[in-house]
Amino acid sequence: MARIVKVAADQTPFDRAITGIQKDDVLLLSPGEYFLPGLDLGDVVLKGTGSSPEMTVLKGNLLLLGRYLTLENLTLEGEEAIEVLNQDNPYLSLRNCIIKSSQTGIIAHGDLNFESYSCRFEGGGLDLAEGGAKFAQISDTTFTGKTAIKADGSGQLNLSGVVGQDFKLDQGDFLLYFDQVSASEVYLGSSTLEAAESSFKILSSVRGDIHVLNSRSDLVQIVSGQGNLLNSRIDLFQAMFSDCQLANCHVDEVKANGSSRLSLIRTFFKMDLELAGKAQVQLADCLLENPKAQLTVRDSAGIRGNFLAEADQVLEVKDATEGLVKITGIKSKLV
Repeated sequence: MARIVKVAADQTPFDRAITGIQKDDVLLLSPGEYFLPGLDLGDVVLKGTGSSPEMTVLKGNLLLLGRYLTLENLTLEGEEAIEVLNQDNPYLSLRNCIIKSSQTGIIAHGDLNFESYSCRFEGGGLDLAEGGAKFAQISDTTFTGKTAIKADGSGQLNLSGVVGQDFKLDQGDFLLYFDQVSASEVYLGSSTLEAAESSFKILSSVRGDIHVLNSRSDLVQIVSGQGNLLNSRIDLFQAMFSDCQLANCHVDEVKANGSSRLSLIRTFFKMDLELAGKAQVQLADCLLENPKAQLTVRDSAGIRGNFLAEADQVLEVKDATEGLVKITGIKSKLV
């Protein structure tokens, strides 16, 4: 039967203070510092009783070998703060915690079910890069280090209200949901991303799908697979061997090559549209934001469709020698 165990900071060492704890016990830690010499604290709840997580500090590393571990309202400081060694679907839950680490905040060997609510990772982030099945719900959490999340294997990651720098999922096969996520760069491999109200740079997607809604991206680069973007702002959209659709988007520059197929529906262009290889583009009611926008068509690439343009707008067309260029609704000039 679960018990509530009160632990005082002046009882040192910590492992002696918790002698006799049982599975499913809830440990209430009074404010202060506790030193953890690599303890296995699986199947318990650790909860700081201070008014903020900074008041209760655990120094050292925690090992999760049991079924679960829950940390609430405390700060954990360690080289690798939490290491998950159980590979049989363990649960790790963090609520209102600060994870400070010199290398990795959390590293999981194999499977993991992970929750993080209202937390902050300082230094290392979340390392899920040793295969296995990963399922994570991360909300209102900030990562201050260079790499927020690194993962391979398979599973589902739900991120809501998350701030970080790099998200590296280029080796995994994940279903990703981003809602109000702010990131510098997102590396995608065969994963599928659905994003809303977010800001990030997608470097590549190989075989995966990308669904982006109401988001802001410096760069979206889809190597292969499919992409669907709606009501989004993109500096550079680049397709290589992919099938993509952009609808009601504002795009500074579009580049398509290889055998890409693009459908651009009521898309606003600010600068250039560049096609090469066998890329094919279908336009529907697109608009130019910049009167000096330029269309470049190389190799056997082709483009057809219509613009909604002002009477005096002119689209400059370059290198249209082999491919098909059939555009209506705007004046064009070969340069």
